[in-house]
Amino acid sequence: MVQLLNMIGQLIKMKGFKISISFNSKNRYLLGCFLFLLFFTKTIVSAQNSVIVEPPEFIKSIVLRPQLTNNYVPIIKLGQRFSLEFDDLNATQEQYTYKIEHYDYNWKPSGLATTEYINGFSSDWIRNFEDSFNTFQAYTHYNLQLPNDNTRIKISGNYVITILNEDDELVFARPFIIYTPRVTVGVSVHRSRDIATLNSKHTVQFTINYPNLQINNPAQEIKTAVYQNSDWNTVIKDIKPQFYRGTQLLYKYVDKISYWAGNEFLFFDTKQIRT
Repeated sequence: MVQLLNMIGQLIKMKGFKISISFNSKNRYLLGCFLFLLFFTKTIVSAQNSVIVEPPEFIKSIVLRPQLTNNYVPIIKLGQRFSLEFDDLNATQEQYTYKIEHYDYNWKPSGLATTEYINGFSSDWIRNFEDSFNTFQAYTHYNLQLPNDNTRIKISGNYVITILNEDDELVFARPFIIYTPRVTVGVSVHRSRDIATLNSKHTVQFTINYPNLQINNPAQEIKTAVYQNSDWNTVIKDIKPQFYRGTQLLYKYVDKISYWAGNEFLFFDTKQIRT
């Protein structure tokens, strides 16, 4: 289950968690490197952060994802194509508008001017939609592709996309993350060392390598956040490095970064099997 991640300057994949690393710099932009672990538990979306706004009953099947096979996590490399799709059961060809806003590490509005993070328009019509045909439930399917001719995100960071109706009323909102790979990260996932949760929790440990960055105070300038799959509610933030080794930061906590494994936790022991 545990794979070592050491691919420099690109997306790194594993099984179950995402670790985001942002660092403060003079340009105030969020820079990040993400680790993906690909086993999927049920995501509960209430609001650990208030940027998630649930839709009315007639809006269904919301999917915000990068255009990569089998990737449904809304964490996207800068410049990579991604899409937002949803269905409107009213099937009236409502004219919906999208709006993209930049947020800081704590999911608060960053205060950046639109021109600092968007080339083109931060708000525009969703022009690609079509009605269902010969279905029991009529609906209109909407498909927004980004970046497009009118909207191109130009810096990494936390973002929120908001969908508005023709009366400029909020319909729903979803967070997503744009990242730029600038560091190398190694991560491992272990069984909990607490006897009470030995078979029910995972512990995450990781190392950040930044040989090509000038960072004077890593504990203050580098911020980390660990996400379990797409669950915005169980994020573990503000984790300080436990050890320093040159241009390496080590996060080797025994139980500080732990998650309930859910029904995906499986342990296989062959010591008692006779051949």
